[in-house]
Amino acid sequence: LRRAAVEQLKRSVQNTRAIGADLMCGPLFQGLGRFTGLPPSRDEWKYAVESLREVGEFARTLQVNIALEALNRFEMYMVNTVADGARFVEEVGLDNVGLLVDTHHGNIEEHQTAQAWEEVAKHIFHVHISENHRGVPGSGQAIPGEIFHVLRRISYDKWLTIEAFSQDVPGLIPRLHLWRAYAEHQDDPARLGIDFIRKHVNK
Repeated sequence: LRRAAVEQLKRSVQNTRAIGADLMCGPLFQGLGRFTGLPPSRDEWKYAVESLREVGEFARTLQVNIALEALNRFEMYMVNTVADGARFVEEVGLDNVGLLVDTHHGNIEEHQTAQAWEEVAKHIFHVHISENHRGVPGSGQAIPGEIFHVLRRISYDKWLTIEAFSQDVPGLIPRLHLWRAYAEHQDDPARLGIDFIRKHVNK
């Protein structure tokens, strides 16, 4: 299973390069929604580090970076906080493997999202701006204004990506438990979300 996962991730790295991108992101520590009923064992952690190191070494030959995303406890048991993600990245030990930080998951798992991000600043490769309800950024409670101050302080100059979902993609509804709509129009997360981000970035 681990061998198949590594080979699949290597193909994804090749596809990333093929479309002209240089960053592959995601919760690649483990299979999404797979649980054992226990916290990760030492062996599981070690196997995951070894697998991602092999993928990262391959990605480096293609000049592709990898941003690993910590997910909340309801979606993943391997890595839930960005501090754990940073420890994982440090054990992988490759300069092209870092973190994707996400306000949605931080809202669930961190004591203080902005402070948690600042503490792992050197590992941040990518940012997701995502509400607690996965709808329009700024319409919920998961995106503290302090994160934008942190990103400015650490001189982050990469993407701020809005991660929002709608019920127009049926396959996502059971996967992410999207039982109701969170926006009146499908383009509201992009249209209103960018205004929200610009307001905070320009403060």
